[in-house]
Amino acid sequence: MIPVIEEMQAVIPISSTFDYREMLSVYNIDEIDHSVIKYYEAVQSWIDGLIRKIESYEQQKEEIIRDFNIIGLKLSKKYEENDNLTSDENTLMELRQRYFQRNLALGMNSVKSKLLAVKRQADDLEDRIDEIDNGTDSIRELALLEQEQRASFAFIAENTAKIVRNALLKIEFFESHHQYVMDAIDIWETWTADYLVFKTTYKELLKGTCEDDGIEENIWSGWYSNWQKLRFAIEQKVQPVVEYGLKRDIETVQPDEEGVVKKLISILKQYKDNVDAFYKEERKSIYQKYAFQSGGELQDKFDT
Repeated sequence: MIPVIEEMQAVIPISSTFDYREMLSVYNIDEIDHSVIKYYEAVQSWIDGLIRKIESYEQQKEEIIRDFNIIGLKLSKKYEENDNLTSDENTLMELRQRYFQRNLALGMNSVKSKLLAVKRQADDLEDRIDEIDNGTDSIRELALLEQEQRASFAFIAENTAKIVRNALLKIEFFESHHQYVMDAIDIWETWTADYLVFKTTYKELLKGTCEDDGIEENIWSGWYSNWQKLRFAIEQKVQPVVEYGLKRDIETVQPDEEGVVKKLISILKQYKDNVDAFYKEERKSIYQKYAFQSGGELQDKFDT
């Protein structure tokens, strides 16, 4: 029976829109659910059929999957808290990486692992029956094994097909929005690296220039605190912008046009650069302009 099923399964193409019920229609579900032996054989056959289809699909989409796997490798590293970041900043960076990982990492190896885990359980059933057959109390032990609860074959087929379909949806989205996804990953990498520079290099630059001019720590640290609040507020806007593009599929512009998400990110970057330039180049001179004047503190606030 199984070889015939495998031949019939082979002619059913696979994509994110494939109907697993076509593959399922060649199985006698009633017989399978009433026989432990037919059950494990059917599960083994079903998983083998899905994996063969996945491998064939991977060959067809080799270049796309290679690019997807490069992204997955970048995102797969576990986030490690940075001592230069506050608790809220570390949380933002970790959640942002997790978001990109969940939505943009393919993980075909993970898909296959999930399928093979199901098959191993069917293999275990077969091994247990063989072990019982070699014993002296097989009738009672087979009865106990037969009474055990296990998911229906149809439910296993539906769930494993869902796992495969979700992976194929990612591949097909990536294929249709290749440049957008690559840009999204670039945004994640660039903005994360830039924020770390802000938290280290820029802070030290501000500290150094202020100390050279005799500006006390309680003054310049207050400036940096305000700078940090602005930068963090800007940083919080990045993921929602990218997420909007992924959810609403708004990148349907002509190649020579700039998409909405790119425009928004560009505006955020311009604002961020202006904030940085102000604190690096202007904040100290404003303070020095009014530091020794009557009412200078108020004038400093207005000018700032």
